[in-house]
Amino acid sequence: MAWQLHYTSAERGPTGRAGFQFVAQTPGLPAGARAAVTPHLAYRPPPDVPDDAALNRFPVAFLYDRVDGRPLLLCCRYLGRDYSGRHGNFFAHAVVAEPGELEGVRPAELWRAPLWASRPAGGDLLPELEELPPGEALEPEALAAWLGDRDAHTALGRLVDAALDVLDRGHGRLVLVSGDGEAIARWFALITYSLPMDLAARLTFTTYSADPDGAAQRLVGTTPGAWAAAHAASPDLPGLHLDGGLAVDGPPASLFGRVAADCWRGADLAALDALGELALVGPGEGGAEARERAAAVLALHRGLPVTPAERAAAALLLTRAGGAVPRWLRNGPAGPRVAAPVPGPAAARAGDSRAAVTGELLRLPLSDGDLASALAEVWAAPPTASECLAVLDAHPAECGAHPVLAALPTRAFGRMPLDGGDGVTDITALRLAARVRAVMPGCRSERNAAVVQAYADAVGADRPAPAAAALRALAGTDDASARLAERAFTGAVRGLGRRPPGFRAGLLAVLPPPLRARVGEHWVAGLRDTARTGRAALPGGAAAAERNALVEAVLRMRLRNARDPGLERWAGATASRWLPGRQLDRHLSGLPELRAELDALRAGPAARTGGR
Repeated sequence: MAWQLHYTSAERGPTGRAGFQFVAQTPGLPAGARAAVTPHLAYRPPPDVPDDAALNRFPVAFLYDRVDGRPLLLCCRYLGRDYSGRHGNFFAHAVVAEPGELEGVRPAELWRAPLWASRPAGGDLLPELEELPPGEALEPEALAAWLGDRDAHTALGRLVDAALDVLDRGHGRLVLVSGDGEAIARWFALITYSLPMDLAARLTFTTYSADPDGAAQRLVGTTPGAWAAAHAASPDLPGLHLDGGLAVDGPPASLFGRVAADCWRGADLAALDALGELALVGPGEGGAEARERAAAVLALHRGLPVTPAERAAAALLLTRAGGAVPRWLRNGPAGPRVAAPVPGPAAARAGDSRAAVTGELLRLPLSDGDLASALAEVWAAPPTASECLAVLDAHPAECGAHPVLAALPTRAFGRMPLDGGDGVTDITALRLAARVRAVMPGCRSERNAAVVQAYADAVGADRPAPAAAALRALAGTDDASARLAERAFTGAVRGLGRRPPGFRAGLLAVLPPPLRARVGEHWVAGLRDTARTGRAALPGGAAAAERNALVEAVLRMRLRNARDPGLERWAGATASRWLPGRQLDRHLSGLPELRAELDALRAGPAARTGGR
């Protein structure tokens, strides 16, 4: 809601006194609001308009400011003589709104809005305002048509820069000088429409002040006569004269100012909105660097010339907040694709969004160094197999050409759960490994893809021979993939150690002796301490079952005429101890051929190393 106040010179006001005073207001006005509004209630006629001129020659002072954190909108009109016949009377209609009441509306839009009264109300009570409807005089489409020629657009770019400079500095003002108050209001609207919404909310203004050097607002309008008087007192006071054409000399506008002006030139209001919205995402929201990044994206879209540094700025925005780029920017009619329809800023580090942003970066005309930096930032967090597959399917040649992309599969493989389970055997991981081997031959990622495939073959084998072949492949991996291969080999051996004794015996039997010994060492080391040593009382249970199964695998391996000294020493020593031996006897009670092999182990040298 919003509250209203009327202020003028009256012969008899609500309190019975005469003179300038509040003559009407909305009940329930927040405490202190009248006192905060009062300093803004002033109107001095311009010196170049005589007192007896028609009232419509006196400029309207339309003001926007903040009081106690609330928006203040104020419309002052000159009334000429007051009740006593003295010149200098004016009527001020003030509106104090709740902080969120102007959400989505720029204050300049309320110029000539239907809510403004031209004369004081007949009574002293004013209604609450449920809404603040904008006027029709400053609609963007009409402003774009009014702006007209090239010089006006060039001047607009510089005015936007000047307004932003005032906001960034936090002090000073931009003064526009014209005898046409409507023109000043239009330029104020053009400037505020060109800014991000939060900056427009900070850009206070008044369309007329007789003292432009002392006005508290950031944008100030004045008449030529008032400016001349102020300039005489302060020769350094800058002011831009709107009457008689706009000067276009001076340094060019910033990229943000040029892009904003180009959007007005083409009446491209969607692009203008996107420019403001993109300036509020990513690091330094709303600041100069953020604005230039947003402008660079729009400049590329519109086919405007950009420098290498500006291209890099566009890439940085896309990498950090690609999801905030509107969908229609994906295929711009005037320039290259610069953005992708990704879910949103928070999702630009997950799912397929990083793959989409990568595609957009590859389309930008970036230098190798800028592209490498941008890609490194996009892929700072480890990639998933699905992300890698999406990038590889869309850009196979680029994946081999750019080191950041070439390393993605290796980084994804490094995250896989190589613990002997079936987590790596999902279809996405296997598709990635196969795709890498097909399109990236000879690189480190291709060798790591071979490791992943060998691991999947080992843990998924349904017969000992294929499992043994996969283990041999893992054991023979070169140094470039040794770290991943060691993890894969250890995990595969762990997984195969969960197979039945007969499968394990068949696997050991077909492995070459050195690899057989290595696998056996892993299996023995993987037993629980009590099962491995047999020194604690094991009345049965999982630990004893694990040990009994491994001993059985060793015995079955011997039946296949395959031997491993290390495993046999361990099995013989275990069987020679009293409690493990009895448990093994019970475990093998229905398998006489294995009992015979067990007795042979007990009778060998290993038996003399045991004991209870």
